[in-house]
Amino acid sequence: AYQGGFAVRCKPTDGSGTRVIHLFDNSGNPTGTIAQTSSGAAYDTGRGDGTRIAGHINSPYIFLFGQPAGSSVMKLAAWDTRNPERVALFDASEPAFAGGFDRANLAVDALNRVTVSWVSKPDGYEQQQVAARVLALNGDTMTITALTPSFLAFVNAAKTGDIRSVGMSVAMTTKQICIAA
Repeated sequence: AYQGGFAVRCKPTDGSGTRVIHLFDNSGNPTGTIAQTSSGAAYDTGRGDGTRIAGHINSPYIFLFGQPAGSSVMKLAAWDTRNPERVALFDASEPAFAGGFDRANLAVDALNRVTVSWVSKPDGYEQQQVAARVLALNGDTMTITALTPSFLAFVNAAKTGDIRSVGMSVAMTTKQICIAA
C-alpha cells in the first residue's frame, strides 16, 4: 500500500521476463505500471524471495529491495508513484556485510525511512546471519541516505558455535523497529 493506492509486483504473461510493478488506486482501478528495470538495477525476476517491495499508506513512494544480478551489494530502489520516472537507487549493504546473500525484507514508516534486512553469511561466519540498515528517502531530491551503518540484527550473532538467524520479518513505526527471525 502507498498513499492513494497499492502496488503489485508481478511477472508479465507475455514471456518477456520483465518484472512489472502495477499501480492501482484505492478502488482497485489501474493507474499505471513501472518496469522494474527502470531502477537501473537488474533485480531478480523470479518469485522474489530475495527481492521485496514495500510502501507506507502515508507516502506516495514505493521501495524495492534485493540483490541485483551481478551486484556484490544489496540495493534499495524507490519510485514516486505520482511520477514513476522519479527514481532513486542506493547501495544498502556495506562491504563487511557482503557474501552469501539470501532472503530480503523491508519496512517503511510514514517519514519515508526504510529498514532493510537481509540474510547474509559475512566473511568468517560459519552460519547465515540477519543484517539490517536504516535508510531515508528525501522525496524532494529523490536521494537515499543511510541513517545507520549495516548491523547484525541480533545480539546472539556469532562467527562460530552453530548460531544462525534466517527468515526475518521487519516492521516499523516512526519510533520503533521490530525485526523478527
